[in-house]
Amino acid sequence: MEFNRSKKRGDVWISAVLYMALGMIILTIILATSLPIIKQLKDKNNVVQTKNLMADLDENIRTVYSEGPGSRRPIKLDIGRGNFIIDEQGSTITWSLESTYLESEPSIVFKEGHLSIWTESTPVQETYNIYLQLNYTSLINLTTDITTISGPYDILITNLGGETLPNIHITEV
Repeated sequence: MEFNRSKKRGDVWISAVLYMALGMIILTIILATSLPIIKQLKDKNNVVQTKNLMADLDENIRTVYSEGPGSRRPIKLDIGRGNFIIDEQGSTITWSLESTYLESEPSIVFKEGHLSIWTESTPVQETYNIYLQLNYTSLINLTTDITTISGPYDILITNLGGETLPNIHITEV
């Protein structure tokens, strides 16, 4: 009788260990398949937020431009991920992000308002560079003492006037 009782206890422990192992395997499979999808969703959200931020930035730059010399607008930027670059020579503002999220077909540029959006393939399979760009080449001369922005940033956009094209200056507040 003692032998049967210890055998039943052993069966319970073996069953418990097997159920725990099966649960761990299922949890690992779920995490392995869902983490890349979660990363893509985070990147997509980052792209959408940056599109909105760049549309707001563009609206403020165009408002300062249209109001004439002396006009100023403060704006708060919060760049989560990616590279945000203000290029004085090209009068462009560009944001880029390396991601597994595919924003558009590679090498095809499309516009949303004044914002140009395109995706380029990278040498790494299923990894892409996403670009968002505002181009002011024929509208203004963009000047700045800031070249790259990351994280939260307060900037001031100022119309300094100009002879042929107005000088729009972006500086940190």
